[in-house]
Amino acid sequence: MRINKFTNCFFVLVFIVATLSFSLIAFGESISYSYDEKTNTLYINGSGDMEDYTLDYLPPWYKYRNECVKVVVSDDITSIGSYAFSQFTYLENVVIPTSVSSINFGAFARCESLNILYLSNNIISIADASFAYNDSVKKDDFVLYSDSGSYALHYAKENDISFDMPSTKCGVNKCDIKVKRMKAYYKYEAKVNGTFRIYSSGSQDTFGAVYDSDFNLITSNDDISDSNTNFSIIAQFEKGNTYYISANINSSGITGGFNLRIIPQSYELIFTINAQKNRAGDPSDILIPDAYVNGEDCSGIYTAQVTEQTKAFEVTYNGVTKNVIFTPDSDMFVTFLTVDVNSDGYVNAKDYSILKKNNSPYLQLYNKLISLS
Repeated sequence: MRINKFTNCFFVLVFIVATLSFSLIAFGESISYSYDEKTNTLYINGSGDMEDYTLDYLPPWYKYRNECVKVVVSDDITSIGSYAFSQFTYLENVVIPTSVSSINFGAFARCESLNILYLSNNIISIADASFAYNDSVKKDDFVLYSDSGSYALHYAKENDISFDMPSTKCGVNKCDIKVKRMKAYYKYEAKVNGTFRIYSSGSQDTFGAVYDSDFNLITSNDDISDSNTNFSIIAQFEKGNTYYISANINSSGITGGFNLRIIPQSYELIFTINAQKNRAGDPSDILIPDAYVNGEDCSGIYTAQVTEQTKAFEVTYNGVTKNVIFTPDSDMFVTFLTVDVNSDGYVNAKDYSILKKNNSPYLQLYNKLISLS
């Protein structure tokens, strides 16, 4: 491992007559870097803002641009300097801590192999062409990944850069508009068919909108009433589809926070009762037709029209009862162990004999569940 140090204040040039060579020395708050040749990883350590560079004044680690595949920026560094990692041809992975709040001009420009970048919700400044570009040409295989409601997502949307985020669930989301004119974006992946209300609450004058997966506008709202400047939207979501929700403060000169709520009004809840697939309790694709839901016989699939955000059910199979609670965001299944057919608490040869004698559809699961107890 080779270790170097540089500082970002001013330079003193020392002329050494005896060797006829020059030493370059810098003074000020230092940031260090090291490079691991075995893993082709560049480590940037220190604190505070990273220095901004130019095409004529490149960073000291620029010599690794044709071999480095990973960059790790340590905690306490607060910005990524201009052109800091520009033209790192083979760079694939960048670890940026939550302490970083700004990405400066051209920081990751012309990083041909960098196809995904993770930025936290603490980012509040991103300069033009800082990533996702090869010169002025936008990379079509790049995805920015960030927290729901982050400024980074707003930047990506405004600059037509592909992005992704964790899926949001029903309930209350804290929306923090940290930058003027910023829109907060949230992704909702519908697991049920239903009617949902999306609305804001707080003292801010807000605007909200709902889009489909291609960002075609479905519906929007400004004010609930003349006296209530929060927004309220009623939207129909279809199971299996992805939707995007945006929320912002109407005044371009104001930042601040408010609550964004996604609340189901009514939805069709469909869950299955499955034979347990493995020791982890995962469901197989084999349904259990002789189970009961709230005392009602069913064929392994249960359907209910629900108006509550949470709904409790009592599911029984072979004398075992499970109390389960579903929401619109739940995994829609309940599993039971079906290979302990003599209900002695063990999965062994006795069960195998009974399963085989009865030509049970659960026999195929036996080998994955043997010696479970």
